[in-house]
Amino acid sequence: MIRYALSCQKGHGFESWFKSSADYDKQAARGLIGCPLCGSTKIGKAIMAPGVARSAPREVPAPQVPAPAPPEPRAPVAMLSEKERELRAKLKELRDHVVRNADYVGGKFPEEARKMHYGEIKHRSIYGEASPNDAAELIEEGVELHPLPVLPDANVPLATGPLLMILRFPAVTATQAGFNGGRTDHPSLQRQAPNNYNVGFTYDKKRFSMRFALSHNDASIYQYFWSASNGPASDPILGLKGPNGDVHLYAHTQYDIQGSYRLYKGLSFVAYGLNLSNEVFGFYQGSPQYPIQREFYHPTFSFGMKWTSARER
Repeated sequence: MIRYALSCQKGHGFESWFKSSADYDKQAARGLIGCPLCGSTKIGKAIMAPGVARSAPREVPAPQVPAPAPPEPRAPVAMLSEKERELRAKLKELRDHVVRNADYVGGKFPEEARKMHYGEIKHRSIYGEASPNDAAELIEEGVELHPLPVLPDANVPLATGPLLMILRFPAVTATQAGFNGGRTDHPSLQRQAPNNYNVGFTYDKKRFSMRFALSHNDASIYQYFWSASNGPASDPILGLKGPNGDVHLYAHTQYDIQGSYRLYKGLSFVAYGLNLSNEVFGFYQGSPQYPIQREFYHPTFSFGMKWTSARER
């Protein structure tokens, strides 16, 4: 999996995951990638500053000059708009709730997440660190995880990698957002589905081992868009369920299976199948009858041989 920063012809920026750069090129050429804000299919990669490798310069003795006086330390200053301050407050609310109610597992996040995903341990709320490669592998295996927002004044343990979280308690998903103006409803927090659950089945007998997992996420708000100035919230066209409603993520139910059979000592045959239900990924606005982007990646199957040395066992 690879993540690209994208932008449409109107300058709206957003991010999306792809299997590979070739998969992005194919979808972009067919007009399958749409801006979640305006629906435009004229999408391009956002400009990023390239990293340039330079050879080490030859060492030349520096002339002896008096050391300059150290500059006075400057504190970072930011000018935030009212909307940005409101968003920051909601991110802080979510982060504080997770820190209070979830278990911090540090660098063991990938290991703990897989154990819960495959039903080896009891499901619970956790957060911790994982490298980008580990996070991509977890997503490919169907593990539902989310980046945990960390603000400059966040009172959380220092991380050696991106902070990620798995939520397993209803209190967070039931939290509602409040607005000083522009809305008359009380929507749920962005990207917090009302119901999430995982079901795992494990079978081990002699040389054979099998894991089956089912994960489900209800539809959730990806981005707030509706405003009371559009019309009544209950109006089928101008309201929350109309084409000017909030941008939502589709509900997602995925089935995964993996198994192994030990042939001789450390030699095993292994196989797995991911996304057997071929679930849709994408966005819609207001209700599913107004789609913005729909992506199907098809099931993934793999099999092969695995050798484990006696020292590794």
